[in-house]
Amino acid sequence: MHLRHTDMVARRLLLLILMVQYFVVGDHFDCNKEPYFCLCSDSIVNCTNRDFTRTDIFAQLQTTYRTLNTLIVTGNNFRVLNNYLFGSKVENPSLDHLDLSNNSIALIEPEAFHGISKLETLLLNDNRIVADGRHIQERSFLGNLNNLRILQLNNLFVPSSTRDNRVRWLRSQLNNTAMEFIEYLHLESNNLQFLPADFFCIFPNLQFLYLARNSLTHFLPNYQCIKNLRELDLSANAIVRLGSPFTRLIDSLVRLEMLLLASNPWQCTCDLSHFIGWLKRNDKLIVKKNITCATAFPEKFVGNSLQEISEKQLDCSPDGNEHVYGVYIVCGLTVVGLFILLMCILSANKFFVFKRVYNGSTYRMNDYQPLQKEPSVEPVMV
Repeated sequence: MHLRHTDMVARRLLLLILMVQYFVVGDHFDCNKEPYFCLCSDSIVNCTNRDFTRTDIFAQLQTTYRTLNTLIVTGNNFRVLNNYLFGSKVENPSLDHLDLSNNSIALIEPEAFHGISKLETLLLNDNRIVADGRHIQERSFLGNLNNLRILQLNNLFVPSSTRDNRVRWLRSQLNNTAMEFIEYLHLESNNLQFLPADFFCIFPNLQFLYLARNSLTHFLPNYQCIKNLRELDLSANAIVRLGSPFTRLIDSLVRLEMLLLASNPWQCTCDLSHFIGWLKRNDKLIVKKNITCATAFPEKFVGNSLQEISEKQLDCSPDGNEHVYGVYIVCGLTVVGLFILLMCILSANKFFVFKRVYNGSTYRMNDYQPLQKEPSVEPVMV
């Protein structure tokens, strides 16, 4: 009986040990074991291309590495970042760099980054965010990140997201007080065709703005919203010409140190003369590499650098002249058409016109009374 009691106690003790292992070891993140195999230290964890699909690893990391300040989790397949990604009762004062790029993320819930309010750098590039009417949230997932300085959102959207919805999504998620300290903003490769003039007003401390590889045809934001810019990248967009409003804007940015305009389809005609002159006067500001004519008139300047062309050498595009001639032709045809229409109306109503003329003549004849001669008076003999 004593042995039976001892055996029962041993079984209960073993069960207790297993339960402890389940609740403690199960939440433990071991970099050197399956399924993790990450590169880890007390301050840095790098889990690149591990094919993770479950997001519970973030809470496990938080429990295991309490002094973690740099977390790199890229090349996985999470799809959705749920609320309280790092735990609902967690406050990590040390994590300041989080790289979640290239994880096929389609949706980020509003409280996903709860507990990591000290974060300064967030990389979300190369994901597959769905921006449509159903997935544009009113609450921003960035609302808790009041110390962000660097935000990287390039190549963020799934290809099926329309250009308008991409802008709507960006405005809904960026429009919060957490953007107050943003200095670096990356929006490259998002197929953005336009940005509202007040789009950057939510970034009062923005200094480095990267908009390369989009589809922008112009760039004219509110000056007050970008007055602290030090670097602006507009390369590889759809810009064919820039006029005096743009050059005045750039001239007013007294802190700007670098402007990148390479690989745009510049249309070198007389319309670009002002910009070419301005370009030459600002040689210390602009990175001149690959600023070349995609089309030109005369055509001999195609492929030439804008800095090598004299403003006086450019002619107005023949397409532009044809447009003017076309306007003249349309106006001339319109006048001829109106004349023909008037003649048709007169021809169709000629009977009434002639009748009106005839009746008018008759009325005038009837109104005419010839003067009567005074009766002759013959002398009377008295």
